[in-house]
Amino acid sequence: MSYFDRYHKEFDDIGKKLEYAVNTKIAASKFDIDVNNSAITKYATLNSAQFNADFANHVEIRQSFVHDNQDEPSQLYDDLIARAEELGPVKTAEVMYELDKQANITRAYGNGVEDPIISTLLNDAGQTETVDGILVKHSQLKGLDEGVLTKLVGNDVISELRGDDGLAVLKSLPKPVRGAILDEIG
Repeated sequence: MSYFDRYHKEFDDIGKKLEYAVNTKIAASKFDIDVNNSAITKYATLNSAQFNADFANHVEIRQSFVHDNQDEPSQLYDDLIARAEELGPVKTAEVMYELDKQANITRAYGNGVEDPIISTLLNDAGQTETVDGILVKHSQLKGLDEGVLTKLVGNDVISELRGDDGLAVLKSLPKPVRGAILDEIG
């Protein structure tokens, strides 16, 4: 855990960085090791399917770091915003990292500029739990097919699973039902 806290800024491969954080959080939970308030939790709770609500603001911060005589990098950040939906969150973070390197902004990570992963991906903190050794995000519960859930838990529990306390409800279900839901999450 301390390895990641110390060296996560040096990970060039965004996918590997996220994978390492998620796998470490899962392993820590199996051995009851507290990783709260660490970089592991910060990265493991990111949702790679959704954009950070402040994505455009993070890009503007980067543009303010670009020197006045560097019009090209600033324009490239504008292009990134325009193409973000087309690229998707993870690819957008990868492109942002390359632009940051080109504009020499990587040196400012953690000092006024968040790294591309934090800047781009939605943080699901508080909406992520480890259930039976599997990292489950509340958004995954909400995305499950209603027909499948009806077969597994009946109509009464579906609204509770999709409610604010959905992860707690999932953890409270009998192990076979919980396992079936976890299998559906994949």
